[in-house]
Amino acid sequence: MAMLALGLLLAAGSLGVATVELNRTAEAISRKLAEATLAREKKRVAELTIDYAFWDQAILKLTVEPDTVWADQNIGSYLHGAFGINFSAVLDEQGKTGLIFQNGVLAANDEHGVLSAALIEFMLANNSTEAGENPAMNAHLHKAQDGMIYIVGFAPFTPETKRFGDIGMRRRPTLVLARKLDEAMLDELGRFVMINNLRIDQAAPQSRVFIPLTGPVGNRVGYASWEQDYPGEIILWRMLPGVAGILTVMAILLYMQIRRADEVIQARQIVAKELSHERALNEIRQRFVSMISHEVRTPLANIQSATDLLRLYWLQMTESERTGELGSIQNSITTINSIIDDVLSLDRIEFSATSFEPVDLAEICREQWRELVSASRTKHNLVMPDADEQFFAHTDIMLTRTIIRNLLSNAMKYSPDGSTVSIGFREDEKTIYLCIEDQGYGIPKEDADLIFNPFFRGSNVGHIKGIGIGLSIVKTAVNLMGGSVHLRPGKLTGTSVELALPKA
Repeated sequence: MAMLALGLLLAAGSLGVATVELNRTAEAISRKLAEATLAREKKRVAELTIDYAFWDQAILKLTVEPDTVWADQNIGSYLHGAFGINFSAVLDEQGKTGLIFQNGVLAANDEHGVLSAALIEFMLANNSTEAGENPAMNAHLHKAQDGMIYIVGFAPFTPETKRFGDIGMRRRPTLVLARKLDEAMLDELGRFVMINNLRIDQAAPQSRVFIPLTGPVGNRVGYASWEQDYPGEIILWRMLPGVAGILTVMAILLYMQIRRADEVIQARQIVAKELSHERALNEIRQRFVSMISHEVRTPLANIQSATDLLRLYWLQMTESERTGELGSIQNSITTINSIIDDVLSLDRIEFSATSFEPVDLAEICREQWRELVSASRTKHNLVMPDADEQFFAHTDIMLTRTIIRNLLSNAMKYSPDGSTVSIGFREDEKTIYLCIEDQGYGIPKEDADLIFNPFFRGSNVGHIKGIGIGLSIVKTAVNLMGGSVHLRPGKLTGTSVELALPKA
């Protein structure tokens, strides 16, 4: 009996320790999830603000030639409906408020008191930038005069190009976007990370788990709190009746404890994996949104401008002027269609039917080079093996053409006129290696691991149009054919890409 009592006492003690630790772990995970979720929302608002502040068309219509109709369509009602932005405003260089939109509607003043004097002073102290330089990401929690807490993002209007002639101007007008942490938004965030009844409190609550919320200068603006689930208590209440029973019941309860601990570990691993996957998806989404912002808005703006001219001045324009504007519309539509085709091509390749046969890689290279030269009238030089040399791989001919066309197109696109593009082959018993080298800008070392990801572009080619999908298409197609692709090391200039494909 003494041994039995001692066993029960040890079991109860172990159970108590495990319960406390399990509850502490669950609470710590919830705090991390809440902090990460708010940080993600702040990042979204900051990125959205930068996208518009870095857009030449927005700078023109909001600061140089203010256009309230354009501002309402592209900033006010659009951002409110598409992204839930409750407040948007333009501040001049001294911090005076220009355009203001409240919940998507043009307003005469900041009636909710979103912009305090201290916040404006903080923005002015952090809005120095140069033309062509990406603004810093700034989004902070801020308590407005109406008592509500907002996620406030701001960025100085910074031209992508040097067209506005203000290269030396450091302090610039500022774009401000704010999203309210209201009950609907908190419910949405809580459901996303499985936090119960996420709310904002003015003071630290006594009966709920919370994290403090701080403003841009470390000032306390409130607390985010929620109802915490404690798995340890559930286990404790289930096992307490058994502690008073026989040793057999104690063994069963101990088994349940171990099993529950294993479930918690698995749950934490699942949460960690989901968070990692979410971060990867967010990165792709952000690159895609950035690409759309910079590559699609320009042709859309051209179409808008041309249609406005034709609508307003059709009778005053000459036939040649009308033809020119219609041609501009057609070129812009072609550009947008090309971007859409490139984006959709990833799905087409992944689900395309493949048919493998012996394919002469050298002949495909010569064929694609001739087509690209004819289409672009390039002045590049090509160096590759003689016309009578053949290198056969066991591949799908359509996918092979797509791969080589993308690699040659990149080599010509990112290399200066008159430079040389080299194509080389080598082989072993099972594999054909095809290497395409150019004398262009090259790929920075820090970008090498990401360059094959969709919508990722090298940090040194932002001045050249592109959507960052060509190498992703190449990698997907090569993988479908059982090959591999990688950057060859050791080059000081230019880019060297090597394919490894099954030998015929």
